[in-house]
Parts: sequence; C-alpha cells; structure tokens
Amino acid sequence: DELNKLSPDNVHLTIRGLNAGYGKMEILHNFDLTVSKAQSLCLIGPNGAGKSTILHSIYGFTNIFDGKIELDGNEITKLTPAEKLSKVGIA
Repeated sequence: DELNKLSPDNVHLTIRGLNAGYGKMEILHNFDLTVSKAQSLCLIGPNGAGKSTILHSIYGFTNIFDGKIELDGNEITKLTPAEKLSKVGIA
C-alpha cells in the first residue's frame, strides 16, 4: 500500500538532480525528492543544510544550475516565480 502512494498517478511534486544556489554559489548538489498527493512534508535540519534553498528553488527564488522540478507531471523549472506561485501554495 505504501508503494501505491508513490505511483506515477499519485505523485504531486518531483525534484530530480537539482543543483541550485544563490549567485554563483551552489548550495544543493544532485538533490532528489518525491512527494505524493497524500503526503505532508516537513523539512528539518541544522542551519545551512539547504531547507530554505529547497523551498526557494521550488518557487524560483534561486538559481537552478541543473535538474528539474515537476508539479503534477508538469515541469515548472523554467517558470517565473509569479507563474509558480499561481500554481502552488505553502503552509
């Protein structure tokens, strides 16, 4: 049953091979994440671990050097922050 939660039809957010950061500084290196529609996600880690960089990458506030981000099967990596925010919410 747990494997069905991550079936392609149930995946909400997919991040593959993400290299991202600020300016020329790369913070995330080859980061992968899959979140199903039935999951909630909490990012926990020490200062500087990349939690904010992950969220900022999803919303387009960082430089994405490589990799892709998909929301409901649609690639959003190249969308502007305004376009992304019209499709995604955060709590």
